[in-house]
Amino acid sequence: MARFERTYPTDPKLAVAVCQLDATQYAAVTDGLAGHDAVDAIWALLDRACAAAVAPSPDHCRPVLVTFPELATTGYGIPTDALRQRALTVQQAFERTHALAVKHQINISLGYAEVDETAETPPAPLYNGSLLVSRDPSATTPLIAYRKDHLYGDWEAGHFATPAPSDPIRHAARSVALPTDAGVWRVATLVCWDIEHPEPARALVLASFPAGVHLLLVPTANTEGFVPEHLVPTRAWENHVAIAYTNWIGGPLGMCGQSVVVRRDGGVVLTMPSLASHQTAAPDSDAASVWQISHTVLQDDASTHGAFMARNPQFEGRRSHLYTSLTEASSPTS
Repeated sequence: MARFERTYPTDPKLAVAVCQLDATQYAAVTDGLAGHDAVDAIWALLDRACAAAVAPSPDHCRPVLVTFPELATTGYGIPTDALRQRALTVQQAFERTHALAVKHQINISLGYAEVDETAETPPAPLYNGSLLVSRDPSATTPLIAYRKDHLYGDWEAGHFATPAPSDPIRHAARSVALPTDAGVWRVATLVCWDIEHPEPARALVLASFPAGVHLLLVPTANTEGFVPEHLVPTRAWENHVAIAYTNWIGGPLGMCGQSVVVRRDGGVVLTMPSLASHQTAAPDSDAASVWQISHTVLQDDASTHGAFMARNPQFEGRRSHLYTSLTEASSPTS
């Protein structure tokens, strides 16, 4: 069997804050606002959420990274006019996010609506995107700018374009070095429905060889509890990669919450409130806030995962010549 060398972060621990957004409370923030006023209100909300994520507490250490859901800068399932008003170019989204990252000294992962103003014919296409932005004041571009490949449902298909295979932004979706306080983690991103297909995560891990992927960031807008409960841990296990899956909760679409952080052996280290628990929470509880924030520390080194990966040599056991039909076969419904 071909040898697939495993890599570990040079810093064995990564402190993460997960920010699960309440879709109903989020919508109330922009109620009656339009254009720049709505955009400014949303980014002010994200500013306050970042401040809450890094607030000192005896219950957890200071996080290096905070994660937000899919389309955290616009809201999910909103009308066309509002979506276009809130969409930003990659550089605009980077500049706003970077200002928060530097202000709060925390790396930020979030979903956003990207408008591609380089298009030759109007209207400019929109992409369902994800950014990873460094807290380094000298940064001038995002660590990752990604465009979602798999658009879910009529609303996404009706509002967003899918990136072409040659799209340079799509091809930026390889692992990058995320500096921590004591080393580096290799990090990559997908968005929501991407993780529900087995191929994207596996292709990403293989494309990032030999540097590897230690953590996969997945902003999402999901209504099905099966995904965070079962599918995300499975995807982590089969690809030997930790996953931070950050969801919305509530709202008219009934987002299920249950944001999770999973080790690369499939073990769940953080689970956030579900929609059912959210609906029964007291009005003055934390669940009534526009955000819910939970903290955890991922540990990844040979002492914690070496034995697991030795017992489960999925990559050494691959017979890739048998799988070429996966890229050649058409959809059963096409």
